[in-house]
Amino acid sequence: MVNILKKIEEVESYPVSFSLLSDFGECKQKAQHHIDWKHKGFNYYLSYGSIIGVALEHLFKRGKVKAITPAKVRKAVDIAFEKWFEDDNNDKGADAQQFAEWIAGVAEALLIGYGKHWRRDDTALTCVAMEYPVESTFRVETYLGREVNVPIIGYIDGLFKKKSGAHIMRETKTKGRWSEEELLDQLDFDFQIQMYCYFLFKQYKIKPKTVEYDVIRRPQLRLNISKGETPEELAERVAEDISARPDFYYARYDVPVDRDWLDSFEHDFKQFITDYASWRLGEIATFKNRMRCFGRYGPCDFIPICARGDTLKFRKRNKKERQKVLDGRRKDNTNNA
Repeated sequence: MVNILKKIEEVESYPVSFSLLSDFGECKQKAQHHIDWKHKGFNYYLSYGSIIGVALEHLFKRGKVKAITPAKVRKAVDIAFEKWFEDDNNDKGADAQQFAEWIAGVAEALLIGYGKHWRRDDTALTCVAMEYPVESTFRVETYLGREVNVPIIGYIDGLFKKKSGAHIMRETKTKGRWSEEELLDQLDFDFQIQMYCYFLFKQYKIKPKTVEYDVIRRPQLRLNISKGETPEELAERVAEDISARPDFYYARYDVPVDRDWLDSFEHDFKQFITDYASWRLGEIATFKNRMRCFGRYGPCDFIPICARGDTLKFRKRNKKERQKVLDGRRKDNTNNA
């Protein structure tokens, strides 16, 4: 009984993040590994996207959007790398500095081009906030009849307002390649975007007119080590390629937000949270979803553990780190309304 009360207290005390909910939706075993294990080193694609995201957060300040200049980009990228190195730096390994040297100039070139490409569109907007927190609490009854309040939190990449007063919710993605048709189909069923729209409406009575999917392509150019190319020379090549074909690197897609769509989502989401709460209280077993071990973007990060009990590339999270995973709140938000 005491153990159950502690579990309920833990569920009700810490707002769950979209990241953990997403893992739970894919595979309960993956979600448990996410809570228990920390991957040593760093993921190139996640690190790249994180650096671009933090830099954009510092480039767009609340109020009338101002033009993005090269000087602002360089400062924002420096801040993004400082934050990246501070976050769990001991786990990044020797490759982290090499990655930073290689990607810094490329990130600057990409964001300078981004500022030029969207200058006319963005300077017509007002930035409400970047990394905008949206949250809600669902009271659900678990499978064994326990009443539990489940707090949930998410962070919108950007919330903007047009001169007409209509809100735009912007979700930025860094991708190596994409299909427009596939992307538009995906938007209609994007769990993260639907959750954020629903929370915006429920918590703040803000109904975005559209969701804007802001796609930034990861440059496919690589450092030519055999020819002795330096990171600075690579950045110059990337800048030239962006200048020659900006539409290849930047795209935005708008999806209208429909109220019926939000009502339908509420029903499905409450059932999903019921499943999550029941799992956290031990009413549902933790098992592998073998159909998701290998997805369209490659194998699950935790395949070594599940397949053969190999934890060489991982380390067990301590109590403080585990709590950080369970608590979706971010302590360093400084640019929110």
